[in-house]
Amino acid sequence: MKIVSSRMYRNRNPKSPFFTSLLLLLLLTVAISTAMCTIEKRILKHKIPSITHTDVFPADKISRSHVSAPAFVFCDTCQLPPFMQWSNNQNVYNSLTLEDFLEKTNTTAFLVAKNDTIIYEKYLNGQTQLTANVIFSITKSFVTTLAGMAITEGYIDMEEPVAGFIPNFAEDERKLISIKHLLHMTSGLDFDDYEDGLKLARLYYHNNIKQEVYKAPLAYQPGSRFAYKSIEIQILGMCMEQATGTRMSDYLKQRIWDPLGMEYNAYFTLDSEAGDARMGGGLRVCSRDLMRLGKLYAHGGKWNGEQLLDPTWIDNIACRTLDDGWYGYSKGWWLDTYLTSNFYEAQDFYAAGFNGQFLYINPATNTVIVRQGLAKGGKTKGGNKTETNWNILIGSLNELLDGKPNSMHRVMDYAWQFPGVYVNEDSQHIEIVKKGEEWSVVRKNKKKALPLQWFCPRSLFNDKTWERFMINMNEQQVIDGLYYDNGLRATYYKKVE
Repeated sequence: MKIVSSRMYRNRNPKSPFFTSLLLLLLLTVAISTAMCTIEKRILKHKIPSITHTDVFPADKISRSHVSAPAFVFCDTCQLPPFMQWSNNQNVYNSLTLEDFLEKTNTTAFLVAKNDTIIYEKYLNGQTQLTANVIFSITKSFVTTLAGMAITEGYIDMEEPVAGFIPNFAEDERKLISIKHLLHMTSGLDFDDYEDGLKLARLYYHNNIKQEVYKAPLAYQPGSRFAYKSIEIQILGMCMEQATGTRMSDYLKQRIWDPLGMEYNAYFTLDSEAGDARMGGGLRVCSRDLMRLGKLYAHGGKWNGEQLLDPTWIDNIACRTLDDGWYGYSKGWWLDTYLTSNFYEAQDFYAAGFNGQFLYINPATNTVIVRQGLAKGGKTKGGNKTETNWNILIGSLNELLDGKPNSMHRVMDYAWQFPGVYVNEDSQHIEIVKKGEEWSVVRKNKKKALPLQWFCPRSLFNDKTWERFMINMNEQQVIDGLYYDNGLRATYYKKVE
């Protein structure tokens, strides 16, 4: 059986445009005969961003907590399920052991906690538990967590216009953008991390991020569509700093670092000396402290008996819905997870960053998993780059940790039901077809069938178009429909034959 290799599944790593965009900028800087500005100098010197770039930007130090707040029990004798049981065709190195696989995939840290017990902790490739590496877009999840706290404290409101904090937004249609739009990546600003790599690179290395914010134009109606934009979390953070009257690094220490008893210093990198925090991807954090944030979410926002984060905030994140834009992203967290059940029944979510940084949380199974690395890991074969899909690996591991057998091995028990004709509420038809071992989808408005592969036990996927078809089964375990996900919106199709 073929399983999607992860050459893409978007890998939700905003994340992939960096390489191309930075090369383009490098070529641009070579062509400039006059003195280069700070942005181009940074790009030319540092090239592709790395988790080990600890001296590229100035930073606000967030000192370790002095609060005694035990987080996990450490089990030296616990073992993970055998790696071959959950590698799910992601083991491109044919590694026999997990440690060998982690080493070869440039992993620097891999930690697994089940029921508040760390059952696996490994540091590799020159890194240790004391290393505060850049976590890239996982930074966004810290900022949105603080936004949830600020909303509870009454500093900001979900429906509040951003123009109340950034006056020049009030001068045009950007006045329609709300805090809610920023949290769900639906602002409508002309910026897309996947498509606008040049803009993303400038934002990442900019020495005055506010300049980029002020001049960002509107491309479409706020709230009308999802597009992943690092600039939106930067704007969210700017609004929060004004509302709370507190610098982001200070607010992070007050509301998260001290209450959670964080073990190590962290660093919020800045665009310039005494400048603005790089809120879209500039935090440097140690792995165990990432695990603590995960535990806060796994426990419904409660920490040592104190409710630090509104549980409804977390419930709303985990809730898959078709009513408000794309289901797969909510308040700084990704929901397009490895499915072992109907997609609306899933409760897990994750944060992801460039080069395979991963923080996975499943409140239903009380599981937290952290992966950090210098790269995603993968091989080039026949001119094609195959990258490790940590979403598949970690989702499969979570299933085994929950005491269930790997359901990828049981797909064919029900997959025979999947072929057939499906129709949505607009009377649009699609047909899922299986010929031998090959799967595809046929649509009337498309000349060719779209080839599909198994991404997880409950979905087929095309890794070039990023389209996903998620099985829906009724109580009798009969496939009665599917959810079609194009990365912008999910639509339900009922099976009719």
